[in-house]
Amino acid sequence: MAITLFSKGQEIDYIPQYGGNRDSSDPAVVRLKYVPYEKVLAYGRQIAARTRVIKDQTKAIEVTHEIQKKEFMENVVSVSGFHAGGSVITTAEDLWEHAPTELINELILAMEDAAKLSEGQRKNS
Repeated sequence: MAITLFSKGQEIDYIPQYGGNRDSSDPAVVRLKYVPYEKVLAYGRQIAARTRVIKDQTKAIEVTHEIQKKEFMENVVSVSGFHAGGSVITTAEDLWEHAPTELINELILAMEDAAKLSEGQRKNS
């Protein structure tokens, strides 16, 4: 079996697993930039540096959330097939605001992990 690798910043149409989306006849799709390991480490170092001296767990979680949001905004190119409260979600900002935590986490993990990204990659049909 071949291993699929992606180039730094390569854009991939990703179909999230969340909520049975991949089994849908018209799945929601998120265009993601692949985040290479060096960049994943950089985000991790930012979190470590900014939370190292924070004693308050709530504040540490807020800082972590802020950095994850930055990563999300930098690497979600576009979204389609998402709706919230009757509105169509088309931007990373709107998706971040309305999506459940589990979906946000799936997308962050996918952009950082070539294997997960490949699993959900929309195949040419």
